[in-house]
Amino acid sequence: MVSINHLNKSSTMNLKHFTQTTPDHVLDSPSITINMASYNIIFNVPAIDLLHLKRGQKVVFSQDMASLEWFLYKTQEEEAFLLRKFTTTPNLVFSCKQLCKELYKTLQLSGNKNVLKIARDAKDYGNLQLFKLAHPTAKYTTPSPKTIIQRRPPNLLKRLLLSDVEAVLLV
Repeated sequence: MVSINHLNKSSTMNLKHFTQTTPDHVLDSPSITINMASYNIIFNVPAIDLLHLKRGQKVVFSQDMASLEWFLYKTQEEEAFLLRKFTTTPNLVFSCKQLCKELYKTLQLSGNKNVLKIARDAKDYGNLQLFKLAHPTAKYTTPSPKTIIQRRPPNLLKRLLLSDVEAVLLV
């Protein structure tokens, strides 16, 4: 919201801005934008600040197969997504067609762009700080066995996953 003084100095207008690319409310909430046209996942400035992200750092997206909720965390693992600068903005981005399609499918999203908010409070899971992703209208659906990527977990998670058979990470 932006306050602008009207010509008549006794009144004030509160304007909520809408543009073609980003709803105004996204600017102040940590969030990612999924762009299906380019398969980009874009982190806004509040998300970058919350996660303490910088260009060249890496993130992993994970889905809890019991609750079907999505999480992300910062890591140094080799297999993680490498963040790069997004055009001339201060945002960070990476591209992954498979992840974008899986998020759209399991969250039942539609359209070319969707915004997922990032919870400000991290959930501790072993040595990781997981940040939950949420979409106001998302309904979680179980992915088919074909879409679940089963691979050797990153070294950091190996001990955690061996003791927790139900945990499957989608990366």
